[in-house]
Amino acid sequence: MVCGSAFGLGVRRHRHFESNAWLTPSGCFHERQGRPVGVYGDHPEPQPFLRPNGTRRGLKATSDDHAREVMGIDWMTDWDDIADAIPPAYTEYLGAQLLEQLEMAA
Repeated sequence: MVCGSAFGLGVRRHRHFESNAWLTPSGCFHERQGRPVGVYGDHPEPQPFLRPNGTRRGLKATSDDHAREVMGIDWMTDWDDIADAIPPAYTEYLGAQLLEQLEMAA
């Protein structure tokens, strides 16, 4: 499992990955991260995200720019693509482990 809090991102976005090579989980650092920002659904939420009873549910990205910032993605322009994306920091983290294992096997 990989968590955005391990990479200084504004999202937690826990994701599980399977591989035939050994991968080390990133761990979670929620206490250092503070309140995460949600990037999901069919649109940003410029107003605070409230439950039907008026209590605050959590933070959601307020714009496409905000979503790109908290995900560490600066090239995507479409909300739907950003909401479905895996943060590039995850790919870098897992890719480095896979490259190390390939080098050891060579």
